[in-house]
Amino acid sequence: MNKLIERNLIESGYKASVIISGGGSSFISNILKFPGASEFVVDAQIPYSKEALFECLKNKYPSFCNSYVATEMARIAYDRSVSLIKSKKKSLGIACTSALKTNRKRQGSDRAYASILFEKTQYNRFFSIPLISRENQELYLAQELLNYINDCLENYNASIN
Repeated sequence: MNKLIERNLIESGYKASVIISGGGSSFISNILKFPGASEFVVDAQIPYSKEALFECLKNKYPSFCNSYVATEMARIAYDRSVSLIKSKKKSLGIACTSALKTNRKRQGSDRAYASILFEKTQYNRFFSIPLISRENQELYLAQELLNYINDCLENYNASIN
């Protein structure tokens, strides 16, 4: 992980609620290792099983790895952040859903979708995940997610200033 980017997120003044389903969840553990992480992360959830995702989303979907689900997860995370810190301006919802290497039969490529929600703007991104070991896919996605969150934060701040 990039300590400069982690420090930038922590010192941003934003308070994030994070929901990550499956791959990319090491983003949470990596940022929480950084001193002062509680200045950025107010809540983190990893609904990993289908049942946990059903409960989180309050709905069943034929597929959980798509931009629609990532967007809905980000909205839930944003609402959670607002509820916890009582401010829309500094709340941030971060979500990522992915389909990484597995031992079961799955349709589609190894991929992920991220969604970042600020008070007035939402960013969405598709990640094509390289065909490497599951452990390396996890590391790759966690780093890509960190970079993406930082880019969104910089773009959002530039757009409101």
